[in-house]
Amino acid sequence: MEGVKRALAVSIGSRGFAALLGLLALPLYVRVLGIEAYGIVGVFASLQVLVAFMDMGLATTLTRELAGVDRQRDRLELGRAVTLTFELVYLCLAVAIALILVATAPFVATRWVNLDTLASGEVSIALQLAGVALACQWPGNLYAAGLAGLHRQTSLAISTSVFAALRVAISLLALEHTPTLESFFVAQIACALIQSAGMRFQLWRALALAGDRVTPRVELLLRSRAFAGGMTAITITSILLVQTDKVILSYVLRLPDFGVYVIASTLAAGLYVLISPVFSVIYPRLSALWNAGNQPASVALYHASSQAMAALVMPVATVMACFPAQALFVLTGDARLSEAGAPILVFLVMGCALNGIMNIPYALQLAAGWTSLS
Repeated sequence: MEGVKRALAVSIGSRGFAALLGLLALPLYVRVLGIEAYGIVGVFASLQVLVAFMDMGLATTLTRELAGVDRQRDRLELGRAVTLTFELVYLCLAVAIALILVATAPFVATRWVNLDTLASGEVSIALQLAGVALACQWPGNLYAAGLAGLHRQTSLAISTSVFAALRVAISLLALEHTPTLESFFVAQIACALIQSAGMRFQLWRALALAGDRVTPRVELLLRSRAFAGGMTAITITSILLVQTDKVILSYVLRLPDFGVYVIASTLAAGLYVLISPVFSVIYPRLSALWNAGNQPASVALYHASSQAMAALVMPVATVMACFPAQALFVLTGDARLSEAGAPILVFLVMGCALNGIMNIPYALQLAAGWTSLS
């Protein structure tokens, strides 16, 4: 098991690198596609979150299940069986996601978003490709959760950085060749397939066991149904509380105005560069300590990680909330857009910061299998 400090350092570093690449690429995407077309990219980002309930808590459950796996043969065999069982369910869910999003894309393009200059047919095709891209990257979420559960933060961090760089490079090359939404989302499909395949290879290599032929076991799904069901309820509640704004605004706002909101939201969500790595490192460790019955170590890790989260998140959030227009101008280089998005950014960044502070108590609840409180 990697040391906590080292795991945090590499995780924050990789997430920071990926976020920096994304932020640097954002004004390039806007410049090539236009603010209205970038609003469609924002709709795609909203779809990613809205279908998260279809995870059914499997990714978080897999992290918890694999947190106590070591090189003992019986535990490794169980970990392999759990992973294969969850993987097959996840692949079925990916197919369902693709079918649902492809089928609903024409409705979203003609009846939901408010287009100015873009043709509804062009937007419909783009959203169908976006749905396929989302389905292709869906299994990667499960594989990443498995690697986190096995405490493979270094390999996960390196992969995150490599795939982030690859995604930006392929997207920009595609837009350089053909500056259209269709080209952009075709690039996303290619990147998603590469990322999911790479994550899968790493997870199964970490679970390698000579002479063991793994088979799916339905009883493992039944055994985890209470925890997974609780996670599904939490996910649905989170979507309703956190993502309703984007759903409503994508309907009532003109697409260029929604694009401004998406950019402000993207910058505020940059706080998760600090929040997510801390959660992904601390949650499996709390799970392992809780399962081992080591309460003193669990308490010590909980308090230390809570303080670390506050020390990382609050100073950055305070600066962004006090200087929102300047923060947006650094990102976009557009003074008019920055002034328009500044009042929005203040509230979004404060919300993200408060949500970040809640992550460690939430991790402890999940480690204990206590989903009903959330």
